[in-house]
Amino acid sequence: MTIHEPATLATDYLLALLAGWCGWRLGRRANPPQRWWSRALCLTAASAVIGGTHHGFGPLLGEGSSVALWRATLLCISLTSAAMSMAFVEELAPPARRLLWQRIVWIKFTGFAALGLALPIFLVAVADYGLAMFALAFLAHITARAWRAPMLAAIALSALAAVVQQMHWGLSARFNHNDVYHLIQGTAVFLFYRAGKKLAGNAKSGK
Repeated sequence: MTIHEPATLATDYLLALLAGWCGWRLGRRANPPQRWWSRALCLTAASAVIGGTHHGFGPLLGEGSSVALWRATLLCISLTSAAMSMAFVEELAPPARRLLWQRIVWIKFTGFAALGLALPIFLVAVADYGLAMFALAFLAHITARAWRAPMLAAIALSALAAVVQQMHWGLSARFNHNDVYHLIQGTAVFLFYRAGKKLAGNAKSGK
């Protein structure tokens, strides 16, 4: 069996291994925001596995299966965005407002998931994830909690990765923009994990 995009498949699967390991590590003895952050990392791993399979084997599986894999990838990215948002609802929202913010998160997810299924292009997932990153960057900027520095660094790298992917900045025909995107995003994932270890619920100390 010939792999269609071997470098993209390999970097996607490596990203999945890293994100899955980080999610598993964080999920052990986690507090409520850390549980959501762990789910976000595990969903990142799932989207990388599905995306890598699409890039590597999609053309061999037929058009229907390839499209299904791609739509599943976009759905996982939207779920990742929702899980990250839910972590920060648990981390920062006052109990009286938590339900309202939870509903806003899932309304946003429903809208982008529907758009992604109707218009299955990566820009939809980038917009969904990007809005979550913008909100997290704002929250990190206005707080003084222990997760602030690694969170801002991870968000900056995620933004850089998105620019590289959308501008098609690859190193060569055999190591394209998607592969560079995965390498940058892998570093961001590790920083997200480091930030997630410092999530402390509504504790003011951030320890």
